[in-house]
Amino acid sequence: MPSSPNLVVLGLSVLLTSLPAARPLCAADPIQKVWESTPFNEVAYGLAASPSGKQFAIAGRLGTIVVFDTESQKVIKQIEPDNQFILAMRYSPDSSVLAAVGPKQLVLYRTDNWKQLRAINLPARCGYLSFHPTRPWIAVAGQGTSLDIYDVVDQKIARSFKADLSNAQGVQFSKDGRYLYASVTNAVVGSPAYVLRRYDLQTDAMDGFSYIGDTQARRVILSPDGESLLVNVPQDGASVLFKEVLTHIMHVRHQWQANTEIKMGTAFLPDGKSILTARQGQFDIWQPGKKEPIASIPSDDAGSAYEIVPIPGTRDYLMCHERSFRQITRWRTSEEPLSP
Repeated sequence: MPSSPNLVVLGLSVLLTSLPAARPLCAADPIQKVWESTPFNEVAYGLAASPSGKQFAIAGRLGTIVVFDTESQKVIKQIEPDNQFILAMRYSPDSSVLAAVGPKQLVLYRTDNWKQLRAINLPARCGYLSFHPTRPWIAVAGQGTSLDIYDVVDQKIARSFKADLSNAQGVQFSKDGRYLYASVTNAVVGSPAYVLRRYDLQTDAMDGFSYIGDTQARRVILSPDGESLLVNVPQDGASVLFKEVLTHIMHVRHQWQANTEIKMGTAFLPDGKSILTARQGQFDIWQPGKKEPIASIPSDDAGSAYEIVPIPGTRDYLMCHERSFRQITRWRTSEEPLSP
């Protein structure tokens, strides 16, 4: 059966800094491409924007990392591959560290001089990361029997959750750092195969969950207001499900159904409620309470959008693409209020 994705939004802020005002777009263009680049000749798999809004980085499948200045969009650093390809990248909350994870290694770079700070060997193939908002911790997930949180100072495991895990993906810390959310395998027979779990870091126990479906989630994204999670889940058949779940009680608040295939590229828009999704030939914008997209924007870039990342302090979004040309694009959202 063909696979198409599922989105789940769960109840969970990102600090924003200011940059020069973006050129306003007309109401007919809720999102518009303003820049593109081909930094290397390989497929892009990792993308990250610093919380300070001053820089962003893209990684190729073969391991090359290219860092750009946000305002000038010029390359400020290129890191050559170190015998591994990159599956995901994230900046630390203070923007001082860039983490890159490959099959079995987590590498940390200082962003002031771009020297390697740490290299931590991992027990299994991992491709999902999340930095703790206040502690020097980073959650790493992938194929394996545990969901681990590493202390990046002493390179030791600070927390590890192993109960009936065969793999975990799409990890995300809560705004206050008390909880860790992850899409994991569900061991309960007769129930959906995958659930979004909440782990309490004060008690080291799983204390809440929400059903996802019969296939694994690939993205767990914190909303700008910190109250929701957006989860992208490929599903069998041709339907796409969107769910919004309140994180404090892990109950579904909104649900949408669409008969189309959505790529892994998904993101919250600046209002913190609307959702941007990418599929073959177009972008769609969804809102709570609406069963259909409120806007669809034709684009040849949408079908290859692997990841969509907001640039803090702007109305701009970065996208990396599953192709060997124009691996990174930048898009600007309209200042006009979204309406059906």
